[in-house]
Parts: sequence; C-alpha cells; structure tokens
Amino acid sequence: TTHVAGQGSTRTCFGGYTSYGEGSLRGYGNSFFPDTFIQHTTIQRKAAKITGTAASNVLWLEYDGPKGKFGGWMYEQIRQGKAQLSAENEFNKWFGLSTMKDDNGRLLSKSRLQDYETGYDIVAGDGVIPQLAGGNETAGSGTNGEPTSDDITDMMTQLEKKSNGVNDLTWIIVTGTDGYANLQIQMQNLAGNQNIVIHQNVTQSDKVGGAEVGVGFHYTRFNVNGNTVWGIKHPMFDDESRFTERGNDGKLLQSGMMVFMNMGAAAARNIEILAKGANGISRAEVSGYINGLTGDPTKTIMSSEDDVKYELLREDMIVVYNTQSCGVIRKSA
Repeated sequence: TTHVAGQGSTRTCFGGYTSYGEGSLRGYGNSFFPDTFIQHTTIQRKAAKITGTAASNVLWLEYDGPKGKFGGWMYEQIRQGKAQLSAENEFNKWFGLSTMKDDNGRLLSKSRLQDYETGYDIVAGDGVIPQLAGGNETAGSGTNGEPTSDDITDMMTQLEKKSNGVNDLTWIIVTGTDGYANLQIQMQNLAGNQNIVIHQNVTQSDKVGGAEVGVGFHYTRFNVNGNTVWGIKHPMFDDESRFTERGNDGKLLQSGMMVFMNMGAAAARNIEILAKGANGISRAEVSGYINGLTGDPTKTIMSSEDDVKYELLREDMIVVYNTQSCGVIRKSA
C-alpha cells in the first residue's frame, strides 16, 4: 500500500513464494481442485417404416471408394433417414442444449424433460457453442460487424494465454461462407500491409489475345505470434431456414460468426466425441432391421405387420476440455 494512493476498500495481499530457515522442520502448501464441467451424453434416434408394397421401391447407390466404385440397393426412406440423423447430429454437436441445467447453468439432479411414453428422463448434453458460452466471446469491429484481422489477433493472443503452450500451437476457425470470404479479405489485406509479394509464373503463349492467367489466391491459414489458425468453411452455418438473423448488410449473422477451436495435440486432444458403451457394447451408432411379415424372406419374421422397420440410434457427447482456450467472434447486427 506504500506504492499506491490510499484505498477506501479492503486491502488484500498475495503470497507469491515461501522462504524457510536452515534446518526447518516441515513445509506447508495449499491444494486446489480445478473447475469441473459436467457433460451428459445425448440419445438420438431415427426410424424408417417400409410397407410391403413400397418395399419393392429401392435405389441403387454408388460411391467412389479407395478401391474403386462400390454400391448396393437401399430403400429411399432409409437413405433419407440416415441423412436426416446425420444433419440433426451435426446441429446437436454444435448448438445442443443440456436438459440437466437450469436457466442459470446450475446442475440439476433430474432432467427438465421427460418422455411422455415411458416417463423416463430425457437426458441431453451441451454442444460446442453452449460449452464456450460466457468465456472468450466478443463481437466483430468491422464496418458491417464482421471480425477484422485485429479482432482475430486479439482473440488468438487471449487464447494463447489460456493454452498449455507459447509457440507452435494450432487453432481452427470454423465459420460460414460469408465468414470464410471475410477471412480471405482480412488475410489479403494483412499480406499487403506486411509487404508480402506473391509471384505467379506465366508461360509465354502465342495464343491470340495472350496467355490465360488466373487471378486470385486461396488463403488457408493465418500466423499470429508464432501460432497458426486455419480457416474451415461449414455450410450448415449458411442455413437461412435455421438461422434467420441478418446484419445491416443483409447477410446472415451466423454465416459470419467465427468459432476458434483449440484441437490440442495428438497425445492430449482438447476436443473429442465420446460414445456410451461398456463390456464390448458400443452405442456410437446402432442400427438394425425389424423384419415384418413382408420383409426380407431370408430373415426371421419378428412381427405380423405388412412392413419392415429400420431403426437408428446413437448415444454420445462432444467434450471441450479446456473451454478457455477456445473462443467465439460473433458478427454484430
């Protein structure tokens, strides 16, 4: 207090180190436990029912694999069901909301939702965005509310302080098409400000009108303070039906939002998806046919219904271990 002006509030001091005399009898210390973020798995399902008459309506699907083309027959309804569950799962992993927390984020002993058929609790965990909420979140300072190169530098500087390293770290920016286009502009302007000159070799041509030359480059990463951030374009952020808020430039706010993901190292991942399972049973992705009277004649008939059912189920969760090393720059309205 001798180095500052008089303070009207309560004064505190911070013990920075210890010092002992020769032949001291013992040492003393304080132990602290880190904050714990409790996450829950989410059960997702999808079902397809094909009646006997419709069972003869199938599609031939063909894919390009590592060993050439391969394909097979599949019911159209099952193909749609698989695609729907995949899209729903992607949205859940990013924006899913926990049913085990109240409005203030406090953990509940019982879910806020119950299944009306069974009466059991509907347990669901948080997606990436809710896990990062309340941490390193800010708004873009650009003319139309978009993030600028200075915003990206400030965010990377803050995230580095919360990481487990100082150099050679890698982040990923996940953004929509508008945000990715903004990244190209920001990195191009930054390259110009740093007097970076990119040369392009042009082969002399006798073609009338001259040689055909492509103009423009694809910028993929941004180096900041000895660390690197990569840009990834996520088309789900461009869904106009799902995300309706727009900025003063008429573009979707969600498409311009940037999510900074610290993926961690191979030996210690910071973000991963964990599936429920034990004793050789995995609920990562479970599917199967329930054969009806008019289903597959080579399989056991399980019911007298004139149909065959196909059920899909998965129970997993996405976990961000060090949420303070990740961040969000939202495009402001």
